[in-house]
Amino acid sequence: MTLTVRRPSLPSSVLPKLPRSLTNSDLSSDKLLSLIEHLRLLYAPADDRAHPTEEEAHEAPFSHEVEEDDTVDPLWAQDAFERTWTVNWLNMVVRRGEDWIQEAQDEGNNAEKQLRVRIVDEAAGLVSLLTATSEGGAILRPLLLPTCPPDAETQTEPLLITLNDALPSSLDPTSVGLQSWGSSIILARMIALDPIGFGLGVPDHRALELGAGTGLLSLVWKGMSERLGAPCEVFATDYHDGVLENLRRNVEANSAAITPVQSPAASPPLKPSAYSSSSSLASSNSSLPVQAHKLDWSAVHSSRSFASANPGQPMEISMPPPFDKPFHTLLAADVVYGPTHASWLKSCVEQFLVKPDAIEQKEAVKKLPEQMANLSLGDAKMPLPERPALHSTESAAAVESAPTHVATTTTTSTEPTAVFRPAFHLIVPLRPTHAEAIASIKDVFPKKEDLPERQEGEPWRVAVETITEIERVQGVGRADEENYRLYRIGWC
Repeated sequence: MTLTVRRPSLPSSVLPKLPRSLTNSDLSSDKLLSLIEHLRLLYAPADDRAHPTEEEAHEAPFSHEVEEDDTVDPLWAQDAFERTWTVNWLNMVVRRGEDWIQEAQDEGNNAEKQLRVRIVDEAAGLVSLLTATSEGGAILRPLLLPTCPPDAETQTEPLLITLNDALPSSLDPTSVGLQSWGSSIILARMIALDPIGFGLGVPDHRALELGAGTGLLSLVWKGMSERLGAPCEVFATDYHDGVLENLRRNVEANSAAITPVQSPAASPPLKPSAYSSSSSLASSNSSLPVQAHKLDWSAVHSSRSFASANPGQPMEISMPPPFDKPFHTLLAADVVYGPTHASWLKSCVEQFLVKPDAIEQKEAVKKLPEQMANLSLGDAKMPLPERPALHSTESAAAVESAPTHVATTTTTSTEPTAVFRPAFHLIVPLRPTHAEAIASIKDVFPKKEDLPERQEGEPWRVAVETITEIERVQGVGRADEENYRLYRIGWC
């Protein structure tokens, strides 16, 4: 007896023509979602098998539209025509999705808005899966970061960072650091545009990134420190082994871009030949411009909580290198998505951020070097992306996204900072699904102005110094990220 399998319809036969605006489309959101789920069955089955089972084929939403056949079509995802047709159609959904989502929001239909956000995110994920993938099943994402405003009299060479992003379908739900998120891209762009304002350019600087993920912030911090002629030590940390391995690959791939051979500070050349792909992460760190290390915030928090519960014991907690010395700057992007994360972060700040009275004040570099080191881009001329829009709380921001602290915008001036201040720069996206987690930041980190002035001899306290509201940049981040909030946290 011959087994008959009813195969799901191919994209070219079931994907309808989309109008110029999804708002005017006769397609319902449920219909669009079922189409995208059909495409995911074809190209990204959950267990990564090349073909669906007989049961899956029978349950496919469009299986009734084709005739029964004795075999399953052997082309599947390998068919170039069908793949191209699919990518073009999905791209149209993504490009037209923002206005479509905004329409639902304007109508006050939150359920419809969330459904449309899901549709656009699913479409974008499939586009990523079907295009620009490497042999390891990852996306190579180039980011060109401007190092001066577009209207600056003297244009400086942008910083090119290429990241290895894991495919959405292959992610461990808890290892979200395998992808670059909108928050890290926004903050990276701000640092590249205004390194002095963020505290770069100070000699003998040590920077620590928490929840580094792909390592974008660490790479930009290191790259801009080299350009300022004040190379610093940068340490990128995460908890998941898979994320750390991908982070190391990103550092290795960008070593030439962030530490040019003829750097302004004449830094020693890298020796990539000393690295072996089979060597351990720890042994390879010494040859890389950014070091990757595992760090468990909850363990730091537990240790400090235990020490504080025993007032007779010293508060100092012994940590292995490189955590045995304090850091001048801490960085983190999109790392608060659980109710305890803010508390864990505060413990890390208290443990790792250098105290103001423990550092020797050194003058920061006053301006960018007139001659930048030649990087991989050469003298190519290309348009520079716009700086993200910043505004204070006095602007007409939506009530639900109004910050809880006084906001100030980061200056783009190249004048030196009078006195360097240690800081933790934390950026978070404002998503409806993470409102409770974001609210916990306010509960854990008090406002500086709400605390009594510290008297000499009293312990230092961690507090929020400033907040900057950042408008969402079209094409960056997820569709449900309404805008971003950047906290500068320090000692007082």
